[in-house]
Amino acid sequence: MSPVDSLSLRCANFLGMVLPLTIITLLMLGHEVWRRVCPLSFLSQIPRALGRQGKHIVDENSWLGRNALYLQFSLLFIGLNLRLLLVNSDRFLLGIFLLFTILLAVTIGFLYDGKTWCNYFCPMAPVQMIYSEPSGLLGSKVHRAPPKMITQSICRTIDKSGQEKSTCVACKLACIDIDAEGAYWEGIKKPDRKLLYYAYAGLVIGFYSYFWLYSGSWSSLSAGVWNETNQFATLLQPGFFIAGRAIAIPKLIAVPLTMTVTSGITYAIGLWAEGQYKRYNRRQRHPLSREQIQSRMFAVTTFLAFNLLFFMGVQPTLGYFPTPVQQLLSWAAIAASSLWVVKSWNRSAARYAREQDANLLQRQLSKLNIDLSQFLEGRSIEQLKPDELYALAKVLPGFSNSYRLQVYQGTLREALEQGSVTPARSLMTCLILLVGRLTIQLLRL
Repeated sequence: MSPVDSLSLRCANFLGMVLPLTIITLLMLGHEVWRRVCPLSFLSQIPRALGRQGKHIVDENSWLGRNALYLQFSLLFIGLNLRLLLVNSDRFLLGIFLLFTILLAVTIGFLYDGKTWCNYFCPMAPVQMIYSEPSGLLGSKVHRAPPKMITQSICRTIDKSGQEKSTCVACKLACIDIDAEGAYWEGIKKPDRKLLYYAYAGLVIGFYSYFWLYSGSWSSLSAGVWNETNQFATLLQPGFFIAGRAIAIPKLIAVPLTMTVTSGITYAIGLWAEGQYKRYNRRQRHPLSREQIQSRMFAVTTFLAFNLLFFMGVQPTLGYFPTPVQQLLSWAAIAASSLWVVKSWNRSAARYAREQDANLLQRQLSKLNIDLSQFLEGRSIEQLKPDELYALAKVLPGFSNSYRLQVYQGTLREALEQGSVTPARSLMTCLILLVGRLTIQLLRL
């Protein structure tokens, strides 16, 4: 093998194996870990480190604010097409591709404040959302953290005393960097999420299937590289080779056609399956909420997309490992994705809100100067589940009105400090607080 071919093969292996392994990291450790080590996120913050970051913030009601996910998905689609058409076996074009992406990230950093690149432009951000929402398998529960805590991957700096300090400029209100699960429930019913989850599975299928559609053999997947020295020359040559025959559709058209058809098919299947699940849910005595149905559909789609990517994209590149190691990695991928589905299956917006509010109640109840052990059967307040905390706060047996008022005021204050009164929850939160306030007024009579 010539040095040129060897280097091209190594470059292809980087894109074919290392990038999918990044996705495994997202599924296991969650968004908060990846965002802090993501090279593009780091590079986009160079202008801030130099004191030259722009002050412009994207208006979420602007075209970009409303269509950011569509834009990012389109950029991801274009990037995957470029890989198949030009980048996969040409180290020079690969270098240009990577340098252009880096330059774009840094430029956005000079023009906009905060993590605008990550939230509105990065083509990998949709992939991060799919594999890290509502949370990674080992992800933290930031919604149960104390107020004003520097959590997850929120923008930060070091002050003069050497302590971390938040530098958040609210470039996105429901920010995945502040609370990944909160951002997930905030936008789960938006139509762009359905396109992202259902069509992404088709992108995975289309990308790796094209290796077979173009070469007529699955062996090309073992290296993830075309045996071509000049991909420009092949753009107008036949793009399909099926059943031993070349199909007279230029490669320049065949690649985006394949990706569009496969993503369109999985998108249609996803919408159909979602409709079936909703009809089944309506026939049940205790139907799930719309958000939880949507979340379960997304979880199944993520599970399928992850395993398709692993077994079509990663597993074929592991041929240099011993067979037992290959089998161990394959079973580990299945186990990790299965555990992730189990963790995500029973999550809901209501459970998330209950955990968030229960954590506030727990801290306020702990501040009361009374002995609660007689009501807790030997357990501490920290050991109570969210539903138990709600019941305790609601009943407060034998408590005086001043204790009730103290819990109410403290909970409200921390909720406002934590920013947990989001637009999606504002009406319900106001109703809860209003009922609590009226209860206190009645107790004073």
